Amino acid sequence: MKKLFVVMGALDGEIEYFRKQLNHTKVISFHNNNFHKGSLKNHDVIIVRSGVGKVLSAMVTQFLIDNFKPDGLIFTGVAGAINDRINLGDIIVGKDTVQHDLDVTHFKFPRGQIPETPYRFIEADSKLYSAALEGKIENHSVLSGRILTGDQFISGKEIVKMRYLTEELNGDCVDMEGASVSLVCKVNGISHLVLRTISDRPGQEEKINIRTLLKESSRNSLSLVLQILDKIDK
Repeated sequence: MKKLFVVMGALDGEIEYFRKQLNHTKVISFHNNNFHKGSLKNHDVIIVRSGVGKVLSAMVTQFLIDNFKPDGLIFTGVAGAINDRINLGDIIVGKDTVQHDLDVTHFKFPRGQIPETPYRFIEADSKLYSAALEGKIENHSVLSGRILTGDQFISGKEIVKMRYLTEELNGDCVDMEGASVSLVCKVNGISHLVLRTISDRPGQEEKINIRTLLKESSRNSLSLVLQILDKIDK
C-alpha cells in the first residue's frame, strides 16, 4: 500500500511549486485552509498552508493527523540563519527543533523544556533526515542543523541581544513553526522532518526580496522533497 505524506508550509509562496506539480488534485477545506490532496511524481501527498506561528501550525498538523492518518510530514519554508557557516539559499535539514521562546528558567527548567514532559529538543525521523542529507540542490548546500522556533521575527539587532540562541541552544537558524509541528508529530507517533531554506542573515534583512526568495525556496524545496520521497516511499 502506498504511503501518504504531508508537505506543509506556513505561507502560500512556500508551497507554490508543490501545488503546481500536483496531479489528480482534490481540495478539502478546513477553516481558512485548503488541503490539496493528489499525486506528486507518483507519490501520494497532501499539500497545505498552515498559517504563520506555532498555534496555527500545531492546530493544522493535529487536524491532518486526526483526519488523514499520514505516514509522514515534511515542513518546508524559509528561515533566518544564525550560524556563520550557512549561506543564503542553503537548505537546513533539521536534526532537531526546539522552542527558543519557551522560558521557564525561573523554576530551574532549561530553556525550551516543556515542564513535566520529556520534550525539549525534538529529533527528526532518522530515515527522512538521512534521505534529505543525501539530496543535492544546484548552487546551494544541504546542511544538517538545529532549528529554533519562536513566535517572532528576529532581526540582526535582536540577535546580538539574544546570545542564548547560539550559546545556550546551539541553534543554526530560526523559524516560527518547526518545533510546534515537530512536537505534535512526535506526540502522535508520526514521522516528521523540517526543511528550511535560508532567506536572510543578521543585518541583511533590508536586502530581502521576499517574493523572489519564496519562489526559489519553493522550487528548491520541491526538488529536495522529491529526492527524499524517491528514497523512502518505495
